[in-house]
Amino acid sequence: MAAMQKCIAFDFDNTLARATDGYVGLFAVFQKDGMSEDYLKKTYEAVKEASQFSIEKYCDALEADGNHFPRQERQVEAEEWLRESLHVFPETRAVIETIREKGIQVIIVSGGERSYQMKKIAYSEIRYDEVFITHIGNKADTIQEISGRFASPLVYVDDRPMELDRIRDKMSDETVLTVWLRRPGGKYTNDVAEHEHIIISNLTELLPFLEN
Repeated sequence: MAAMQKCIAFDFDNTLARATDGYVGLFAVFQKDGMSEDYLKKTYEAVKEASQFSIEKYCDALEADGNHFPRQERQVEAEEWLRESLHVFPETRAVIETIREKGIQVIIVSGGERSYQMKKIAYSEIRYDEVFITHIGNKADTIQEISGRFASPLVYVDDRPMELDRIRDKMSDETVLTVWLRRPGGKYTNDVAEHEHIIISNLTELLPFLEN
């Protein structure tokens, strides 16, 4: 990884940014209408499992269960929760700017429902060159597509080793260098990877690898 890379791709959620309150703040929006936090959490999990989560799909599921609430008003409040709860990790913007100043393209590869993920990325105000939205757990095909556009190996950073393992199943480290971001206390920090990956605990640890 000593040679300068032409592109670095990043996962978004829990890699570049995260929701500070989990989804407690989102549930609080709808608790005003008599729905319990436990019910709202189960509904959230069901929507996420059945498709790709978005606030619109969440409202659809709540209404399908027979709940009555001022939908437009609650969606506006939920959007505000999304904006206010999004926390960009302290080093993210500085690292991204340093990478881009070196002439290296920055691509975000995020799993989830497109409009919802794009809103989060926009609210983060992180600068990037390109965004790809794919299904959660299925980033390998997207990474393979991106890697074919660059002569040097693509570097891909994710906090979830399962995503990195699936990439390594399809591609060698001559094509893609997989980097596991194991932040202290991270959601997947204690997972076990099937393949060997470069491990960092903070995005700033990428920078020494980018020196000529």
